[in-house]
Amino acid sequence: MTEETPLTSDFDKAAAPLPETDFAAALTGSFGASTARSVLAQFEKLGLPAPEAANEFVAGTAGHLLFLNRYGIVLRIESEDTSDKVLGQYSYDRVNDSPWVLQPIASIRAGKAVIELCPGVNKADDEMIALELSEKLKGEGLTFWDNHAGNVGYVPVKTPQFPKGVPVVVDRGAVNRLTLSIGGIRNALHGFIGFEKQEVSEAAEAQANLYRPLCDRFRRGWQGEVPMARFWDLCRKYKDAGKLVSGWQGQDGFITRKAMDGAAAGRAYDARNGNKAETQVPPQGQKFKL
Repeated sequence: MTEETPLTSDFDKAAAPLPETDFAAALTGSFGASTARSVLAQFEKLGLPAPEAANEFVAGTAGHLLFLNRYGIVLRIESEDTSDKVLGQYSYDRVNDSPWVLQPIASIRAGKAVIELCPGVNKADDEMIALELSEKLKGEGLTFWDNHAGNVGYVPVKTPQFPKGVPVVVDRGAVNRLTLSIGGIRNALHGFIGFEKQEVSEAAEAQANLYRPLCDRFRRGWQGEVPMARFWDLCRKYKDAGKLVSGWQGQDGFITRKAMDGAAAGRAYDARNGNKAETQVPPQGQKFKL
C-alpha cells in the first residue's frame, strides 16, 4: 500500500492571491492561507479541478472531504497534526499499519495538511460488523471510538473468511491507538474474538493486492514518470470493474448523514465541472443512521 510518510511536492508556496471561492475560504479557515495555497497547488498537479462552491465538498471535523463519483475515490484533506492540541476532543491517530482500517492509495503533504486519496468501498449492511471490528482493532492496540456501521465498509474482495468482502473502518479519523498504560489489556485481548491468523492474512492481502497497481501508478505519475492522467484512467477502469465503489451514492446498506452529504457534494462537483475533469485528465433494503 502507501508509505506512512506522505509524498511531497516541489510547488512554490509564495504568497499568490487565493481564488475567491468557498473552498479556498474553508481551507484558509482550517489551515491558514499558506496551506490553502499548497492544497490548491496539489490539485493542479493531480490534474483535478478544485471544488469551488460550499456544496461541492463536505466540511469535516478535522478537515474537508471531496467525493469523486467518476473515479470511486474520496479525497480527505485534513490536518497533518492529529493531536488534541489541534483537534481537541476529536484527536485521532492516522493508522497506516492495520488491515482493519482502510488504507489510502497515496498521502500528499500540503503545508500543514495531508491529502489522502482513499479508495471507495461498499457500505456496511449490518451494525454488528462495527462491533466485530472494534474487537479486532483492540487486539492490535487500537480503539474504534466512533464504532457504528456508517463508518464501516467492505473492500470488494470476497474470501472464504469474508464472503461479503473484507470489513474495514472507512472513517480513518475514528481510530485511536491505546496508550501504553493499558498495554496489558491489549495483550489480554489478543486472540479474544476473531483473531485467527487466516483472517488477518486475508484482510491484509485483500487491500495490498487490490490497490497495489493504483499505488504504483500514482507514484509514477506523481514523480513524473508517466502522465498523471494514466492514474485516473486506471481508477476509471477499476470503478468499471467494481474494484472501486462510490459507496456513498448507493442505496444499499447504512446511509449516514455524511454519506448523503457526500453524494450531494459529488453530484454538485460533477455538475459544475461537466467535462472539465475529462479535459484535464483525459480518459486513458435501505437502512438509515444519522
